[in-house]
Amino acid sequence: MKQHILILVLAMIFFDICVAQPTFNRRFDFGGYPHSIFTSLAVTDTAYYATTVITDTANNNRAATMFVKLNLQGEVIHSKVFSLPNKSAEAWQAYLIETAEGSFVTVGYEIDVDGYDMFMIEFNAWGDTIRYRTFKNPYFPESHFFVPQSIVQTEDGGFLVVSHISLPGPHNPQLLAIKTDRYFNVDWQREYGNNWLDNNNCTITDSDGGYLLGGIRANINLVPYNGTWRMSLLKIDSEGNEIWEYLTPFPELWYKACDIIQTEDGGLVVATGNGYRQSWPSGVDSITMYFLKHVIIKLNSNLEEEWTTPFRSLTHSPENKYNRMVRSTDGLGYVAAGEADIPDTLSLSRYMKFGWLTKVSEQGDSLWARYLEIVQSESDSLLYGFQHALFDIKPCPDGGYLLCGYSVSLVAPPYQRAWILKVDEYGCLVPGCQGIIDDTGTPATASRQPVMLLYPNPASDFLHVYIRDKSPGETITSDKLEIYDTQGRKLLIHSAPVCDATYSINVQNFPPGIYTLNWVRGNQTKTTKQWVKN
Repeated sequence: MKQHILILVLAMIFFDICVAQPTFNRRFDFGGYPHSIFTSLAVTDTAYYATTVITDTANNNRAATMFVKLNLQGEVIHSKVFSLPNKSAEAWQAYLIETAEGSFVTVGYEIDVDGYDMFMIEFNAWGDTIRYRTFKNPYFPESHFFVPQSIVQTEDGGFLVVSHISLPGPHNPQLLAIKTDRYFNVDWQREYGNNWLDNNNCTITDSDGGYLLGGIRANINLVPYNGTWRMSLLKIDSEGNEIWEYLTPFPELWYKACDIIQTEDGGLVVATGNGYRQSWPSGVDSITMYFLKHVIIKLNSNLEEEWTTPFRSLTHSPENKYNRMVRSTDGLGYVAAGEADIPDTLSLSRYMKFGWLTKVSEQGDSLWARYLEIVQSESDSLLYGFQHALFDIKPCPDGGYLLCGYSVSLVAPPYQRAWILKVDEYGCLVPGCQGIIDDTGTPATASRQPVMLLYPNPASDFLHVYIRDKSPGETITSDKLEIYDTQGRKLLIHSAPVCDATYSINVQNFPPGIYTLNWVRGNQTKTTKQWVKN
């Protein structure tokens, strides 16, 4: 038996050594905070940096912001909490800007009895606060809501922050752009909006020195039900003056512009979503639900639709959305991250939310989609379900991608944990999940066959299980993953409803030894593989 284990371990270590782009998957509660969520990332050649929103038990369970430095293996080197007495301080925006001096700037908001105030903060590489400034709603004290949505660094070294503000009286919230210098002093500010509800989600610097603001315009505040959403793009010059505005056609239902990338030909690639609405009019209890699928579109330089690529997430859902998008590291497309909702086949009244990662080519071809989930225990799936979300994505120097967000398990506290993972250039946490590669370096999806891959093997904390069927990502199944020990005892069963997904199983508490993993469909075992726990 010992010789058998040794041979199996040596073969698996050899496979790990051959992996060109190292991957990892980690969750943190930072010493037991009830809730912690990675919200933004910065990547350097020597370290990764992140902001984290936590529930600060030392401050009457108010929210605080943590700055985290990690090594290239995703292990925490240092963390430091930024908190305010008798206030929450929350940096939710997926923007962490590395400055020329090696510091990091982001935005967030304070919450106290007077409402929401926007703040800008600058950290050094160890999380010490270099600079901090708060901004009140320009209509304070009549209006108390001032929440930043995006920030970019400007050509002169300053910053442009776009926020959501409330107005006095019976008016709709609208957008406020503030241009500051390098030291957070205000150069100018401008308001944008109309009688609809306007919100911002992303801002980029335009090739001509102006700015593009992406968001959503909705009339849900103007009608009792059956409202609609329109994706919005707003072009402003370097002084904040409006140049043009783009809105998706009314009454089509389009989600917000989650992220924008300007192309070399002057076009715009936008990560968004569209779908349909369902209303239940019943007097004062009328309600409208909005069901979405993931979409990436390209507009040409005249703002005409060049292509639209819907990704076949397994169901329309209010929870389907992108959060951030980057140019692919091979220069041949765009990779977007977010979340995808699907029904749990073991309990159809409950939904499960996966981390979601997709790639589209420069021509609008959908190249791949990745579902990512952490499996904490059998009870996770059978009793409570799970939730995952990817808030930010950054390209890495080795060609892979760094992603962050949160993972929720309701089995035992802490329930919500910060989640960070690194995948390779094909979005694979398990190397080889892309299958056969064609001459252009693109996964040849037509040649896919049913397969189950395990990584790493041997495993010490997480065993990543990738399963792929002949029709990847297109059907919801009643499949399950089952783990048995050498005595034939079933140690875990977990729903595997997506047949083109990576399930990361927490095996930290498994004793060292050899185990069997079965991929089961109905009463039939589809695939069986052995794995080793260190």
